[in-house]
Amino acid sequence: MTTPTLEIEYRELASELRNVTVSESPYEFSDRKAHNTDIGSFHERSIVCEGVRINEITTNFRTNCRIEVNDAFLADSLHLCLPLSGSVGGVFEEAGISALLKPKTHHYMFIQGDEYELMFDKEVNLAHIEFGLSYFDSLLCPSERWSAELKERLFRQEIVYSGGSITCKNTNDVIHAILNCQLTGNLRKLFIEAKVIELITLQLQHYRSLTEGQTRHALRKSDQQLMQEVKRFLLAHFCEDHSLKSIALHFGINEFKLKRNFKLEFGQTIFDFIFDLKMDHAYQLLKAGDRLVNEVSREVGYKNPNHFATAFAKRFGVSPSKLRA
Repeated sequence: MTTPTLEIEYRELASELRNVTVSESPYEFSDRKAHNTDIGSFHERSIVCEGVRINEITTNFRTNCRIEVNDAFLADSLHLCLPLSGSVGGVFEEAGISALLKPKTHHYMFIQGDEYELMFDKEVNLAHIEFGLSYFDSLLCPSERWSAELKERLFRQEIVYSGGSITCKNTNDVIHAILNCQLTGNLRKLFIEAKVIELITLQLQHYRSLTEGQTRHALRKSDQQLMQEVKRFLLAHFCEDHSLKSIALHFGINEFKLKRNFKLEFGQTIFDFIFDLKMDHAYQLLKAGDRLVNEVSREVGYKNPNHFATAFAKRFGVSPSKLRA
């Protein structure tokens, strides 16, 4: 995603939204459109049914756009986001989550907090599904361990986040079937209800495979402890120049085992972990507004400010100079 140049608050966009069609049935789409000379156009189609809200968003902005959102109802649902075309990014500071989704990828999440930022390509077609917590919880089975653990996490309002995952063909087909359903009346109702259940089933299957995969490949306690030591070391020294070889030598472990065990324990590579730490630290420094971009670039270990700017924009969807301004 290239650097956004438009920065707006969602309420600015919402104030422009006008109803085009209002559904007379909960299983028919309602359309809202907005057009602003400075911003461009925004089209939202929505269905609300059985504790689920299905949204299709299509943008045609003048350029890429960063939108500040304040959503008091964010924590009322588990959210599934899936770009059909174009890329969408999000920064959820309170949850410590930054995401960039491209076509054929998706994530699902449950998080607390109500303020976040979205970064849109100027032309995006996005499916966004909100599963109400009570409805979603009613489909979870307390007698199966993975399902019971998910129920408990939601009850405790813990973060649930899948990360960006490749969208399987079945999920993609279900989304397209819902958005393009031509049936009417009761047949439409039955069809959409069935597809929503199928969609939830696919996401729960994905969650279970991730959970059981982590359990299946769990490390020995001694290896877990060593990886925690590696993590603490990197948290304290992430701005320094590291290689896999230097870290392996520091902890007396071979490079292959270090690379494999770190990924099994934390779900990402060592260098993805270091990259995230650098970018998050840079984001906070720039957000404070009292450091120059070149200074921040050097502090997080980039000799070339242009390379830093490219990496930063890739992570957050906004250039460091734009954020600092």
